[in-house]
Amino acid sequence: MNYIKYIISALIISVLAAGIISANDVIRGEYTGPVAEVKENVQINAKLPDVPDQVAVLKVKAKKVDEVQNKKTVEKVLDIKPKESKKLPNGKGFAFKDNENVAILYEGGQMKFSSGKELDNKFMKSEMLDEQAAKNKASGHIKKLTEQDMLDVSAADTSKMNVEYDEVYVSNNGKIEKFFLNQHVNVETSFDGIPLRGPGAKIRTYFGKNGEMLGLLNGVGKPVADKKVNVISPEKAIELLKEKGYKDITIDSIEFAYEVPPISESAGFIYPVYIFQGKSHTPYGEDLLFYTSVPAVANKIRI
Repeated sequence: MNYIKYIISALIISVLAAGIISANDVIRGEYTGPVAEVKENVQINAKLPDVPDQVAVLKVKAKKVDEVQNKKTVEKVLDIKPKESKKLPNGKGFAFKDNENVAILYEGGQMKFSSGKELDNKFMKSEMLDEQAAKNKASGHIKKLTEQDMLDVSAADTSKMNVEYDEVYVSNNGKIEKFFLNQHVNVETSFDGIPLRGPGAKIRTYFGKNGEMLGLLNGVGKPVADKKVNVISPEKAIELLKEKGYKDITIDSIEFAYEVPPISESAGFIYPVYIFQGKSHTPYGEDLLFYTSVPAVANKIRI
């Protein structure tokens, strides 16, 4: 739920940024009064991270694997027998289907698997694995990914796993009952000690009743270090943050990390960023949570 708050906050901040959006741009032809000015006031309640002078840009290398090899990988990692297969429209991977089970393998080693049942059923928590058992089972699938050369063993820290649940509330004869749609295990990921963040940095396993695997996501694959680039200072990153319109804010967290784009974007390179979390103070006395990033390199160079 916090991510939704962050997204809403970011949208409001972009509208309130002084000098960036005029009143006529916000509500064209309907409002001609002045827009409240956002005064610059940045408070930092976080330690500035220690960062190297240089860091490698990561490259997602395409694997030269054919349909037959991909099918064998699906069978070994997911324990299913695909009946249908199809090359992706962009030619950068294959999709395999077995009844409702769909597995997609991308050329960078990433994988998405869905049983189609991640949000379909309702369970009591007692019907699901205890959290340690869920972590152990997820570790087994991570091991299979590394054995199939789809994940670097150093990228996934199985000592840092957390278990979360998708929940639903149902009214039954006037009584509100809570049920669970799935149980999912997340794994912390990194490259050379630098955290991997962003929509594509997920390694997640979904479980249902009695530990039935409902889904699997390996968004990391096997990136490799490419050319080194100069890293800007945290102080410079804060200036970039203000240029984005975040001017009257309290910064509660600053993290230096790699930002991994969504799998479907098939980006060739992964760059370091500074990730900021905190509160934005609007001219109307409201505090809004924000979560955003700025580049940690001066220029994204085409390598």
